[in-house]
Amino acid sequence: MIDFKKFNSIISLTSYFTSNKKCEQAIMESRWSDSDVVCPYCGKHHCKMSKNGRFHCTGCNKNFSCLVGTIFENTKLPLIKWFVAMYLISSHKKGISSHQLSRDMRLLSQQRGICFRRYVCSILRAILRLLRAPWSAM
Repeated sequence: MIDFKKFNSIISLTSYFTSNKKCEQAIMESRWSDSDVVCPYCGKHHCKMSKNGRFHCTGCNKNFSCLVGTIFENTKLPLIKWFVAMYLISSHKKGISSHQLSRDMRLLSQQRGICFRRYVCSILRAILRLLRAPWSAM
């Protein structure tokens, strides 16, 4: 998961993540920190990056981007908006409503709902994975 603690304001976040390419780089570092890219379709390790910036799996012969299998898959919102939304959701001490999020980011109601639901669902999935982990692994 991307660590937003190193950013002390939205300004520092947006000045660091200036483009989708920079956001994709952060997602790749978060997913594959040891640079061992795993195919989201077949699970094969050591997938190769092609010239267009996508990955190619030699096991199932499929191409994929770093967004496949994440909350960012098939989104029409720019990644920087997703990152700002995640920062706002995680930095408010008492939480933030989806309406406040849409006012702060000028999102349409449909975009607001999708963004909020995907992020909250990803947090819940992470909590469930932790609860299912054996006690000795903690």
